[in-house]
Amino acid sequence: GRGLADGWTGAGEGWLDLVAGARGAAQVQPRVWLAGARGGDTHGDATLVRGYVRGLLGSLSIEAGRNLLSHGHARDFGPLLSGNARGFDMIRVSMERPGRLPWIFRGLGPVGFSGLIADMGRNQDTPSSKLIVWEAALRPHRNLELGLALVDHQGGEGSPPASWRERLQEAFF
Repeated sequence: GRGLADGWTGAGEGWLDLVAGARGAAQVQPRVWLAGARGGDTHGDATLVRGYVRGLLGSLSIEAGRNLLSHGHARDFGPLLSGNARGFDMIRVSMERPGRLPWIFRGLGPVGFSGLIADMGRNQDTPSSKLIVWEAALRPHRNLELGLALVDHQGGEGSPPASWRERLQEAFF
């Protein structure tokens, strides 16, 4: 969100896309602002709205950095995570295009998969907690898509202690 002062507020935002061939890309989107209260102090700040790198390894996409995120089985918006939240610091792995399973499972049709782990940040109810999202979809018929999603919010300050192994088991089971 953008904060507004009881007085005046000015902001500037830029966007830079970088492309490294057909298999790599990066994006940077900083925001700066200055605000002054009526008859009071003036203050300003800067933030990174987006800043990430993305690469393709075959049909596998790997992304790391801060990016906006919407998840769910819909074309542009999803019921799992809102499209108007701040960017997440995350690592995301996903299939760039649907693939086929081997053997007799080939008849299930094209399948897709994505997974991510994101840091929720310091300014949350549970500071430094992690968000883990797994999604899978298959299309057995051109008019039918079946999807499965798992959202796991865990860890952070004040949470029960657990090893990485226990956290991963919780995220998968």
